[in-house]
Amino acid sequence: MAGKSPQEKAAEQLYNEISSTQNRFDIIHTPFSYEQMGSNLKDIFGNYRGMIDRDTAEQIANEQQKAAESFASRGITGGSILTDTQAKLGSALNRAKTNALSNLANMEATAVGDLQKYFNQLDFMKKQADMQNRFNLYGLKGNTLQWLDNTTWLDDVMSMVGDVAKIVGKLP
Repeated sequence: MAGKSPQEKAAEQLYNEISSTQNRFDIIHTPFSYEQMGSNLKDIFGNYRGMIDRDTAEQIANEQQKAAESFASRGITGGSILTDTQAKLGSALNRAKTNALSNLANMEATAVGDLQKYFNQLDFMKKQADMQNRFNLYGLKGNTLQWLDNTTWLDDVMSMVGDVAKIVGKLP
């Protein structure tokens, strides 16, 4: 092998330099991480689930108590009519609870998706800034490679042999 030209050596050095460079934008940290924000969201939505459960149980108890008082004022203190009425009240309120929990779960899924999207965008912006920085820095260095000599000592020897052959060919 004839060795490497100055251009090849400089290009190899530049490629090694680029590949060993760390992302200088990785040191930028947001005040909150995805894990922290996800945990906060989980707590918030968990609190709302608890509120829905508690409020529904209170509403069922209150409505059933009102129905019992209403029937008692008419002289009905037990029996299937009272039991059925109380069951229907509980069932209706539990359907409303199920709908509220379903809506809450949809909101939570949307919030988690938005949070993931946000942190992915932050990561992408860091990588984009790093790449732009590298292109600016190494693009200038890369452009200078074209001005370096791309021949080796063997190319020089072969050129001399060609020149000697021309001269010898012109001798009488």
